[in-house]
Amino acid sequence: QLPMALQELDNELWQPQNIGLMLPLSGPLARAGRAVRDGFISAYLHAANLDSADRVSAELPALQLTFYDTAREPVAIVYERALLEGVDMLIGPLAKDAVATLNDLNPEVPALALNYLDLGATPSLNLLQLGLAIEDEADTMVARLLEDGAERVLVFHNYEDWSLRAMRR
Repeated sequence: QLPMALQELDNELWQPQNIGLMLPLSGPLARAGRAVRDGFISAYLHAANLDSADRVSAELPALQLTFYDTAREPVAIVYERALLEGVDMLIGPLAKDAVATLNDLNPEVPALALNYLDLGATPSLNLLQLGLAIEDEADTMVARLLEDGAERVLVFHNYEDWSLRAMRR
């Protein structure tokens, strides 16, 4: 089930045809960027197999994916190039400062940022934010457990950094 902010985009009246993924595919965050890219491609290929007959029968155009490396060029330049290339939806960027830069550009097309703006920053109209940090997942689970009235919780974890960060939440 999609989060409320994304349900607006799951609409038969508007379906993106050209999605630009703005990810750090080189540099210090390359591992995370490539993991997001690979997951997106996997989901894309899986969905393409499931609905290829529907696309052909409805004569729907194929979805085009364009990847932009936000570690090689500033986000403002990547954003302008994406618009020139006809992207109608952006996914990314991943780095917090890059999300702030994209927000300052007031994107013309819907953008799903893969991080949050700093607390107190106002997102532009077309910017949706989705956090990928384990702390975000832990906060969501805690909120749900509180909502469900849970009084005690048993936490299993290992000693990996991400696991310890989640446990501390």
